[in-house]
This record gives sequence, C-alpha cells and structure tokens, in this order.
Amino acid sequence: MGLDSFWRLPKYPLNSDLNEKMFMELGNEKVEHPKFNPPLKLVGEITSGHGVESFRGKVYTDFIGDITEISLFQEEMSNEQVKKIADKLEATEYKKDWEEDYDLTKQNFNDLKRMFRAYADIGATLDGWW
Repeated sequence: MGLDSFWRLPKYPLNSDLNEKMFMELGNEKVEHPKFNPPLKLVGEITSGHGVESFRGKVYTDFIGDITEISLFQEEMSNEQVKKIADKLEATEYKKDWEEDYDLTKQNFNDLKRMFRAYADIGATLDGWW
C-alpha cells in the first residue's frame, strides 16, 4: 500500500493572537511553505513532492515509526505530533546501518530533520493519503 504525505499549512501564523479575518485585514499574508536551502531531496512521485508541500511517506514510514513511535499512516496528523517527530529526529544521531535497514542515507536523514522542524515551527499538520 502506498502513502503520500501532504503538508497542511495553518491559516495564519502559529503565534498570532488574531483570528484569520483580523489577520488579513491588517495586511498580513498567509503562511507559506518553508524555503529550503539547499533544497530537500526526499523521495517523491507523480502525486507527491520531495519534501516541500509533500513527500512519499511510504518510503519513510518504517523509519519514522521505529525512531519516534508515531505512524505516518494517519489521515490527519496534528502539529503536536509533527513537533514530537521533529524533536525525536533532532535528538537522534545518524547510524550507518540505516542505509541497509531503511535505505536511508545521511542526506535523507538530515532532510527529514530539516523538513519536520520547519513545518513543526510554522504550525503545519500532515495529511496522509493512501
């Protein structure tokens, strides 16, 4: 079974005390997807990107589940869970064995850390589609 994971952005910044209408009336722009430099190089397909906006969740689901005990197979993952994944990834050091165990390179691992932290910090949630 496949899994594509899509980032859902909040309507207005996570730390804003304003509701959406007030926020827009003040001329503030909606939250945008993070910009990554260097670009993320996670696995994507026709319906999923390479980390910005979406990614191929099935490729990373076993690794994420084993490291964080949180499954990517969720229709709607809360920002709280996205933050927990980001925190656990940041607290974990890369292991060379993961290349064989999960087909996960050090670059993929670092890109997962950058992606989850960036989306956690802007208040995003993660939608799964399979």
